[in-house]
Amino acid sequence: RSQQPLSKFIAMVQQRCRCLRCFQRLPKQYMNLAAKRPAALLLAWALMPIVFITLILLTHGLPALETELSSSSYLRADGEISDKWDCFTQAQELNNQRRQGSVVRRLATGPRLPSQEERRFAADWSLRLYYTSEDLFHPDTIAEIRNLEASIEALPSWGQFCLNSMTRNLDGSTCGRPISAMNFFYGRTLPLSGYGPYSAYYVYPDGSNGSQTDPQVIKEAMGVAEFWSQFPERLWPRTWYFDQRFPDSQVMQTKYMFGVPLPGFKNKLERPDEQRALYRQFMETELYPLLQESSSKLKKVTVNYEGAVLTSHEIKLVLLGDASKASVSLILVYFYMAAYTRAPLIALLGMTTVALSIPLGTALFVAMGHHTLPAINFLVLFLLTGIGADHLFVLMDVWRDTKRDHSDNVNRLRLTFRRAGKSIAACGTTTAISFLSNLFSAVRPLRWFGLFVGLCVLSNLVLVLGMFPPMLLLREKTKKEKTKEVTVQDQVPQRPSTPSSTRADANPGNPAVARSLSASSGTLLIDVQSHTAGGGPRDQATPKADDRGRDIPYGRAERFFGDRYAPCLNKFKVLVLCGGFLTTIGCLVLVGLRITPSRTAPTFFVPGAHNLADVPPTRAKFGSEKVWTVDMERKP
Repeated sequence: RSQQPLSKFIAMVQQRCRCLRCFQRLPKQYMNLAAKRPAALLLAWALMPIVFITLILLTHGLPALETELSSSSYLRADGEISDKWDCFTQAQELNNQRRQGSVVRRLATGPRLPSQEERRFAADWSLRLYYTSEDLFHPDTIAEIRNLEASIEALPSWGQFCLNSMTRNLDGSTCGRPISAMNFFYGRTLPLSGYGPYSAYYVYPDGSNGSQTDPQVIKEAMGVAEFWSQFPERLWPRTWYFDQRFPDSQVMQTKYMFGVPLPGFKNKLERPDEQRALYRQFMETELYPLLQESSSKLKKVTVNYEGAVLTSHEIKLVLLGDASKASVSLILVYFYMAAYTRAPLIALLGMTTVALSIPLGTALFVAMGHHTLPAINFLVLFLLTGIGADHLFVLMDVWRDTKRDHSDNVNRLRLTFRRAGKSIAACGTTTAISFLSNLFSAVRPLRWFGLFVGLCVLSNLVLVLGMFPPMLLLREKTKKEKTKEVTVQDQVPQRPSTPSSTRADANPGNPAVARSLSASSGTLLIDVQSHTAGGGPRDQATPKADDRGRDIPYGRAERFFGDRYAPCLNKFKVLVLCGGFLTTIGCLVLVGLRITPSRTAPTFFVPGAHNLADVPPTRAKFGSEKVWTVDMERKP
C-alpha cells in the first residue's frame, strides 16, 4: 500500500514526460507538413484570420468611427476632472435643449425626458451653415447667400427630407424655411400709414419676397431687444444668426432642420436604421457635392458647414485619402521588394500578409470590448508598411542563404526559423510591447491607439511567420529549374572532444570547405572560407547563391558595408560610441531646457486648408449668450 502513491506519482511523471515529448515533436512535424503540403498549410493560415474576423463582425458588428475632432472631447483623460467636465457639458446641452423647448415631450405614457438615443437621433437631422465675409451686410454678399440657400432647396430630394411646416408656401410646397437671416432680408413687406412724410412698413420674416430689403434697416430692427413668451426673464434681440461682434459681425449662421419621420414611416423610431441610411445617402450624394461646388464658386463669402452625418462623411473621405497615400507606399514597397527578390508573386503575397494584419488587429480590438474606432488609429497603415516589409526581407534573405547549406526543404525551413525566427520574433514583440505600454496612459485616445497598433503588430508577426514560409516552399516546389546542381558538403575534422556530426558552420573558428559539383559541366568548384585564429572577420568574401543555386558576386552596397564601412567602424569604434553617447545626452538636455507646454489646443487640420479645420473656430465666435425661439420668425 505504501508503494501505491509512489507508483501513481511515477506514472503521472511519465505521462507528463510523454506529453512534453509530444510537444517537442510538434515543430518537427510542422516542418515536415509544411515541406510536403505547403499549399494546404498556406490555405489554412489564410482562412483562419478570415473566419475569425467574420465571427467577430457577426457577433459584435462593425466599430463606429469617432468623428468628434474637438480637443476638449477627443483628448480627454480619465479621472474625476474628466467626469466633472462631461457632466458640465451634458448640463449645457440639456440647458440649450430647454431653451429650445425640446426637453419635455409628451408621449402616450405622459411627459418624460428623451433618452440619449432619441436625442442623438434628433441631432443627426440638422445642418449648420456658416457664412464668413468682411462685408457681411453688403447687398451682393446677402444675394450670394440667398442663391446658395435657394439651390439647396432646389435639390431633387429636398421635398422628401425637408421639415414639414403643415402649411403651404406660395410655391405650393409644405417644406419649412430654414432658420436663416435670409427670412428677414427677403421677408414680405406690409406698408403702414400714419407716419407722415416717413415710409413705414412691417417685414414678415418668411423669406417669400423676391426682392431684397435694405440690409442696414433690417440689421437695426433685428438688434432691438424684446420680450418673448418662451424666455420671459429678460429682453432678447433677434441676433442668434450673427456672431458676438454684432452689429459689426463678419459671420452669419443658418440652421436646417430635416423632417422626422420620412415619408412612408409612422414615426422617427420606426426602422430608424433605414431612415438614417436614406438621409445619409441624401447628404452624401446630393447635399455635400452641392456645398463643395458652391464653396469654390462664391466670391464674396466663405461657406463652412457641419452636421453629424455630413461631418462623418467628410472624415471618412479624409481617411480614404490617407489610406490611398498609404496604399501608394505599399505599392512602392511592393515594387522594391519584387525587384530585390526577383519574385513578384512572392512579394505580392508577402504584402498581402501586411494588409491582412490590419483587419485582424481591428477584430481583436473589437473583441476586447471597444465599439468605436478613433480616426487616429488609421495611422497604423504607415507603421505596418515598414514593420511588415522588414520581416519579409529578413525571411527572404535567410531562406536564400540556406540553399548554400541544404538542398532539402525541411532542413532549409528549420534553418530559416532558427536564424530568422528569433530575430523577427524579438523585433515584433518589442515593437508591440512599446505600443502596448500606452495602456498605462490616462489619455483615452493614446491608450486606445497603443492597444490597436500593438494588436496589429502582433497580428502581423503571427501572419508573417505562419504564411510567408509556406509561400517560399510553394514557390520552390512549383518553379521550373533550368539547371540542376547537387551540393555536397564535407565535414572538416574536429577536435576529439567534438562530435563528428557537428556542422562546419556551427563553429566559425574552423575553416569550412564547400564543394559543389555541377551536373552539366562535371567540374569541381572549391570555395574556401578562411577565418582568423580568434574568429574574426573573413579574409576573403564568399559569393552568395541565388534562388537557383548559382554563385553570384556581392552587390555594391554589400561590398561597401563589408569592405569599407565595417573596417572603418571597427577602427574608430571608441570615437563613435563616445560621440554618439555625448550627442544623445546633449540633445536630451537641450530639448529638456527648451520645451514648453503649448498654450493652444492641438489641431488635426491646418486652418484654412479644410472645412473641418475652419468649423470649430467659426462656431466658437457665436458663444452661448444668444437664444432663438420660433416666435422670432413669426412676429413681424
